[in-house]
Amino acid sequence: MRPEPDHARPSRRRGQGRRRRPHGPRDRGGDACRARACRASRSRGPAVSAQVLQTTDLGRHAARWDALVTASPLPSPFLRSWWLGSLDPKREPRFVLVLDGERLLGGLALQCRRVLGVEVLTVLGGGRLCPDHLDLVADPAREDDVVAALRSWFQGSARVLDLDGLREDALALDAFEGAVVTTTDITRCEPLSSDPAEYHAARSTSFTRKGRKARRRLECAGVEFRRTPPGEVESAFDAFEELHAVRDDRLPLLRHRDEIRRFVLAGVTAGEVRVHEAIRDDQRVAILIGFVTGDRWMTYQLARSLDHEMRDVGTVLRLSAVDDACLTGLTELDLLRGDEPYKRSFTTVSRRLLRVRAAHGLGGRALLTAARCVEAARHSLGIVRQQWLARTRRSRG
Repeated sequence: MRPEPDHARPSRRRGQGRRRRPHGPRDRGGDACRARACRASRSRGPAVSAQVLQTTDLGRHAARWDALVTASPLPSPFLRSWWLGSLDPKREPRFVLVLDGERLLGGLALQCRRVLGVEVLTVLGGGRLCPDHLDLVADPAREDDVVAALRSWFQGSARVLDLDGLREDALALDAFEGAVVTTTDITRCEPLSSDPAEYHAARSTSFTRKGRKARRRLECAGVEFRRTPPGEVESAFDAFEELHAVRDDRLPLLRHRDEIRRFVLAGVTAGEVRVHEAIRDDQRVAILIGFVTGDRWMTYQLARSLDHEMRDVGTVLRLSAVDDACLTGLTELDLLRGDEPYKRSFTTVSRRLLRVRAAHGLGGRALLTAARCVEAARHSLGIVRQQWLARTRRSRG
């Protein structure tokens, strides 16, 4: 069973939006109650001055968009204009912007495809790149207007909306009536102080001992750990590709290497991407890519040598990056999506990631129902297969 999330997040000031109670994973009843409360409390339409504009890029609204991301309770690098602008145009980006005259109030970053004539809208950059902590963006003083405008827009045509990777208190939960909300994953995180020793003291004795021993061994073998200077990031990314290329499980990710290279370089220029590396004899043996958004250090991708002599180099590089985060004033470590066992050695806190699906129009509702039936069938077949394999193993034993 996954641990319950820690809800200690920055609270909104009075008058800057709503407070929402946390809800349990896969709580269908809670979702229905929330939808009814949403309809009761937001029956009015958008403010008269709020208008919706659909466009393929942020254009002149990029700076304002980024300011609204910064103002959100949990700013995400995957909503920054430099990340969104680095994605492949073949994703068919769709920015649904809510405006008051020329002033941006908020909006959604989506990608669009058509299935049987119905628009299917998902998060921009979704899939193998695994964006998370997502939400719509909104001016804190105009959240109600943004939510109402997006609800009205969504009901204007036959559509299916499938947003995966939303943070657990997302405003988008209130924007789409009748939405099905499920918990799909968690992120692991940990508070940081300015003293790295406090972080290490909070780790288990065995993990701390192992990390120190591995660092001494690797440094004795000539390995140096450092943050990559901005001018060397491009060559570091070349090494990142080479280290991942020998692993079959990383090949699907490398199909997006061009997008990743673009957003890494754009993020470094914006001061929101850091690259850390382990070097031996002028050769990079491990590369760690992470984001700095607000006061949080978020680790994104690690590529490392598989040589036995370089064992534990990934662990030591992660710990070195945490030390750097502490010394540069960052206050949280976030390991992003996934509950892999190793993450529990680095962190003690978790947050849920949600998937929100909604449909409008006869075609949209039919398409979403069909998709959910197919998923249920696949899940059932997976269970049957696992049971068959278990019986086969027992009979052979």
